Order: sequence, then C-alpha cells, then structure tokens
Amino acid sequence: MSRWQWLAAAGSLAMAAPLMAQGWTERTAPAAPERRDVEMVITRRARLGVKVNLQARETDSLGAYVEAVTPGGAADKAGLKSGDVITRLDGTSLLGGDDKVPEGRSLPGTRLIELAARLAPNDTIDVQYRRGKDMRTAKV
Repeated sequence: MSRWQWLAAAGSLAMAAPLMAQGWTERTAPAAPERRDVEMVITRRARLGVKVNLQARETDSLGAYVEAVTPGGAADKAGLKSGDVITRLDGTSLLGGDDKVPEGRSLPGTRLIELAARLAPNDTIDVQYRRGKDMRTAKV
C-alpha cells in the first residue's frame, strides 16, 4: 500500500468514527412529515388561469391586477384579459378586511390567491372585474 493510499484510508476512518458514534436514530425522519409530503403531491387545486402581480400598484384600491391570462385556461375561456382588475371572487371582495401583507405587496392580489386556493377543481364561480371603467362578471 502506497503512502497516499494509506493516508486516504486513515482519513476515511477518522471521518467515519464520529459519524458512527452518533448512531442511526438521529438520521431517521419522523413519519408525519413524510406522510404530509405525500398528501401535498396528491392534493389538487383549482386553477383560474391568471397571473396576478403581487407588487403594490395604483390599481390596488380597485382590486387585483391581472398581469397575464393563460391561453386556453378557465379565465381565457370566460373572457378575462391581461390588464383587467378582479374586484370580487365568488362574491367575496378582494379589498379591505383585517388581512395584513408586507409593505410593497398587493393586498388584493394576495387575497385573490388565498381565495382561489380554497376552491376545488371543477368549481364554477363568479368573477367580478373591471375592464377600463366597465364592471363585468364572468363565470370561471
């Protein structure tokens, strides 16, 4: 055995000894987080098909600004377009409330995401929005 091979073997043993002394119980993960990971993969969410800008904007006093609409998505099929401002989702206003968001973030955008996350796939809801000065309602 050459000198370098001997030093490499000795270094490996020196590093392995403290790890072996720790035992295997510290490395095993609790069962609950593994189960939660599986549930998160299985859980399905509804998709509105809009991209909402979460940066604070001048339109936040009206509602959540739609930055983009997914082509062929639910919002696109319902007639929503980029630049629309969503004011109500399923009858719930995106303004006001006791919700607090970090400075510089859009409260209506954040509320829209939170409300949409509660929907089940294939739910049909009313979305009230502004396009220019016109108020419109669409079923999404």
